[in-house]
Amino acid sequence: MRSIIGLILLFFHPLVGAPSEGQKAVEVCIDSQLAKIIRECLEKSEIVEHPFPHLVIHDFFPEEFYENFIHFWPHPHQFSPPCNGRYSILLDQLKGTSLSKEQKAFWGAFNDYLVETVIKPIVIEKFLPYLHVKFPNASDEEIQWMLRHFTPVAKTNSIYLDTPRCSVITHTDKPHYFVQIIFYLPKENDHQKVGTSFFSGSPHPGGEDTCWDTPSDLTFHAKIPFRKNTFIAFLQSPISWHALERSPYPKFLRRTFFSPILIPPEVYIKHYGMDKFIVNYLEQDINN
Repeated sequence: MRSIIGLILLFFHPLVGAPSEGQKAVEVCIDSQLAKIIRECLEKSEIVEHPFPHLVIHDFFPEEFYENFIHFWPHPHQFSPPCNGRYSILLDQLKGTSLSKEQKAFWGAFNDYLVETVIKPIVIEKFLPYLHVKFPNASDEEIQWMLRHFTPVAKTNSIYLDTPRCSVITHTDKPHYFVQIIFYLPKENDHQKVGTSFFSGSPHPGGEDTCWDTPSDLTFHAKIPFRKNTFIAFLQSPISWHALERSPYPKFLRRTFFSPILIPPEVYIKHYGMDKFIVNYLEQDINN
């Protein structure tokens, strides 16, 4: 990963004079002190187990670094056309976007270095002890096998811009997800009536490899308000019920970063079988 960052730095390094804006955008992301602060923040945090394993950390990034999200946030016209009220940019496809060189430098370095090499490894380590929650029908022997073969899978990360009509009904994420990471990235804290809602309830009536067939005993647990600089991570499991309601603010555009961590293919195949792997895993990637 350092070689990737090195190539980015080389590309934005000016031939003469002061560092370019692109190089400075990369350098703020690969700062060793920033990485140390983030690691320590994650390592000392504790997972909450009810209603399902999750982690919420407020003021996650140093305030000075957080300002970069605001400075480099794309204009609405730079996003892909909206789907169900949600604009998106896939961060592993930055080359084909209309973002400026400086924006590409920042989001590329943030995604490739901070998220993939600093944040995700710690998140995976913290959630691995809860594999039995994700796979409630697995034997102890199968869980131990999963732990030995759990190799992180790279997955497309995205930044989203949600219009007020964007909403997602109560569900759990796709079964090939292991953990979903979300960053709230607003400019201010004036819109905290919206947020991600968590529910408690029974597992899927249709089985642990489904995600939309809600049980009859769902109970609202809590809402994580849309507060700036909030980090959220939660386990995907048959009981990880969550939702996103429409915004009551007519002109407010919700800014977020999503980073799913996937179950390794060999683990998914061993537990669910090849047929479901093709339908739920491969076809999902093809559609994306």
